[in-house]
Amino acid sequence: MTATASYRCGQSNVDRLWPRDVWGGGAYASDAVQHLGVNEWRKLRRLIRKRAGVYSAGSRAEKKNRKRFARQLLRQLRRRRWRTKLTPLSMDQLLYRKKDSPILDAFAANRRERWLPLRRRSPTPHRIQIRGFSLLDNPLGTLATLKAIAEAESRRLSILIDFADTLCSDICPYLILGMMRQGMAPVLRGGGISPSVLAMVEAVELSSFLGIDQIDHRSGDTPTFVPFTMRHRRKSGSSTSQNVAFQPSTDEHLIDRLVETINGWLRFFGYALSDDDTAALHTIVSEALNNAQRHSDIEGRDGDWVIAGFLSAGGNFINGQRTSIFYYCSISIISVGATIFESLSACEDAETRHNLDRYVMQHCNDTTRTRESLTTVFALQDRVSRFRQDGEMSAGGVGLMDMIKFAHAISRFSQQSDGAAIAILSGATCIRVNGPLFDQISDDPSEPRNLWFNDKNTIEMPPNHDYVTALPVSFPGTAVAIRFNLRPRALSESQTGEG
Repeated sequence: MTATASYRCGQSNVDRLWPRDVWGGGAYASDAVQHLGVNEWRKLRRLIRKRAGVYSAGSRAEKKNRKRFARQLLRQLRRRRWRTKLTPLSMDQLLYRKKDSPILDAFAANRRERWLPLRRRSPTPHRIQIRGFSLLDNPLGTLATLKAIAEAESRRLSILIDFADTLCSDICPYLILGMMRQGMAPVLRGGGISPSVLAMVEAVELSSFLGIDQIDHRSGDTPTFVPFTMRHRRKSGSSTSQNVAFQPSTDEHLIDRLVETINGWLRFFGYALSDDDTAALHTIVSEALNNAQRHSDIEGRDGDWVIAGFLSAGGNFINGQRTSIFYYCSISIISVGATIFESLSACEDAETRHNLDRYVMQHCNDTTRTRESLTTVFALQDRVSRFRQDGEMSAGGVGLMDMIKFAHAISRFSQQSDGAAIAILSGATCIRVNGPLFDQISDDPSEPRNLWFNDKNTIEMPPNHDYVTALPVSFPGTAVAIRFNLRPRALSESQTGEG
């Protein structure tokens, strides 16, 4: 365990027990008080006396009646409490009712049937260590970790999660975990956390999203993160937190902030985007958020999404000594709802459907190249869209290709050979773009840009397994992770001889 700090989750609130479960009585109130710990029982006694008006003004007879009523209620609850010895639960746990969660339901098989009420669960803590938490570098391991957390949520009373990575290089899985936590039972109790993850969580303002209430025992050097703080858009009528959710009217302001943030990251290293690059970046982000909103909700076209990013630095070490330093940026946009496969399956254009069916039938010959993975690849190409406009096929579908080209252009500022990388997780498919794939996209503006994820970049060949992976679990939506590396201009010129 490399974590050098610890954190806690799920602080309880005794006031929440009052309105529904104690004052109203009933069978559930009996179960609730049997689980109360000593301190919470003491708080509940004071609360009952206060709510009964024992301390309020009034005549002597009124005060006497209030005290008698409070004593009778406390006597009944005390009898229920000591009837059996059960595991003490927090108020949040006592009051919790299972929530519907698309991500948890997708990751945990048969969650609806397997989910246990909290008062029936074993109190033995269950510890999960997170290591290699990156969709860009370790998609299968990262999804296996998320699946393990989702399965533990349905059966365990106390879960401890240790964030053990010494380098936080991809923000995407942390956002997915935060979206999972919105529907989880209050079973996360805390765990260990490394300085790198701790610095990222605090800089990007992910603490409340991940359920981290308090950091204990800080130690070690924490790296610096220059953040684009998390923003979470919920669909109309589903907002639950005004400081996180915001309305579609603020999308334009968000895009301007992200563009300016990325420009600021580049200026820090002595670079600057041209006016054309800035306009292109604005278009890319706008298209990405628009796709997340429209395609995650096929019928209402009013889906929800979350976005965040950061700039930070890492180092290469030999025998504990830093031998080099590199700078990297991570940005992620996630939407929950329809997958790319589900979205294109509702295509409105007959020609697009025909071409899609032909491509799938040609290459869907084993379990590693599924109809879903091939449909996802097809959907990423230019001029492929499920919408029609004025009786003709839409010219849309260019957002992801623009994103790939922009990440490739940014990689010219990199000091590493693998300067840029993109991962797209949608349904049971993970697609990664890196290295030589960036050079396969045509620069001819008169031709659609295609990337078929094989050595010859042709539609006649199937995608390579190194780039397109069929997954054992399905993510209910789409997650896009982008990472690119940067180098200071002075270092670049001294190493490459640029003048």
